Amino acid sequence: MATQENRRSKITRRVFRESLTELMLEKGMQKISVNEICKRADMNRSTFYAHYEDQFDLLREIEDEFLIALRKTVTESNLQNFTQKFEKYLDYLYQSGRLFTLLMNEAPGFRDRIVNEAFSLYAMRKESGLIASEDPRFAQKLYFVSGGSLLLLEKWIEGNSEITTSEMADMIYSFWDGINGTT
Repeated sequence: MATQENRRSKITRRVFRESLTELMLEKGMQKISVNEICKRADMNRSTFYAHYEDQFDLLREIEDEFLIALRKTVTESNLQNFTQKFEKYLDYLYQSGRLFTLLMNEAPGFRDRIVNEAFSLYAMRKESGLIASEDPRFAQKLYFVSGGSLLLLEKWIEGNSEITTSEMADMIYSFWDGINGTT
């Protein structure tokens, strides 16, 4: 019985996530109510509140799932080369372009969470020995470069650019290496 309830709960949560995503594409997060989500999902408000506090709690779950899947592309790959892992990371962003762009535009804290991912990626590069020293003002520089890289990624994803994932990874690497004085 518990397995069936768990499965039912997963399906219910998925339907709510899909409903919110569709509504965000239509009119933006700030204009969406719980009633609209429930109507789109064809579910009761009591069912919604059994899973979420409000529509922003649901949005946070969508963000969390996106970031978990993004991290898995790197951690679950059998690739040893960090450059290849980063390309896989960018591939995921590109393949999930619609959701990535939507979250960047509609989820208030998502951009900051993605910047924190950049810091995590940098830490992975440092642990792997690709970066030897660190500038004392590195964090400020990484915030600057991360912001520019995010804008570049958004435009790359939106524009169906002819730039390959490998070329994009190289471009972003050169920015990162430039702020650390390794180029």
